[in-house]
Amino acid sequence: MSKSEAHGGYLCRLETLEGGDLPRLARESLEADGEPTEGAGLLVSVLRKVVRFAYDAPHTYGRRGAQWYGKHHALAARLSTAFGVTVHAYVFDPDELESVVTYGAGHRVGGETVRYEDAEIDDEEISEEAFEALRGRWPMAHLGRLLGLTREELIRLPYARSVLMPLDADAGPGLEQGQVEDAHRRGAQRRRHVAGGDAQGEALDDGGLADAGLAGEDRVVLPAAGEDVDDLADLRVAAEHRV
Repeated sequence: MSKSEAHGGYLCRLETLEGGDLPRLARESLEADGEPTEGAGLLVSVLRKVVRFAYDAPHTYGRRGAQWYGKHHALAARLSTAFGVTVHAYVFDPDELESVVTYGAGHRVGGETVRYEDAEIDDEEISEEAFEALRGRWPMAHLGRLLGLTREELIRLPYARSVLMPLDADAGPGLEQGQVEDAHRRGAQRRRHVAGGDAQGEALDDGGLADAGLAGEDRVVLPAAGEDVDDLADLRVAAEHRV
């Protein structure tokens, strides 16, 4: 497996998901964090009920993006209130640190950070087993156990296929086929401009956007209100359930 690039975002575990308010919440949060919303989007990806939210904007990719997520948690706070669950703002930088800050009911309720230079790891002396045990005590591993995923699954979650929701005020509450295609092109252009090919997620493929649904083996589609969020990663999600 190739080395993961630096990234960040907001993670929570949900049984059901109402997608209608997501663009508004993301737009208001981005404004609260002092960033423009024009041309921005919200990426949503899911693995076994664990949902990742991340922005698609020039300032959210690569190491610069990871650093941005470390300081801007407005969406995590708002989502924790809207969904009534704890939401975790996280940063993973394989060359520097990993950090998790947890929000509940709109307020910070916990957090931890590990800087690798402070971990005192002797690569020449430590065994692979000992190193894995050490990483098991770091923030991303703690968060994985809390959410029901492994550390590696959390770190790779940004590379799963994602729904990309435009945040422009005139974009409307849903995604039309043309908007999905445009979002894919925009995301691809941004990734190409990040050094090292750093990508926090992928928009849906251009091909196979049929009336029956959005094609792609790992595609993610937001369900209707009250539907089990586990279906987000299922190929059988109906087209009318997308936001």
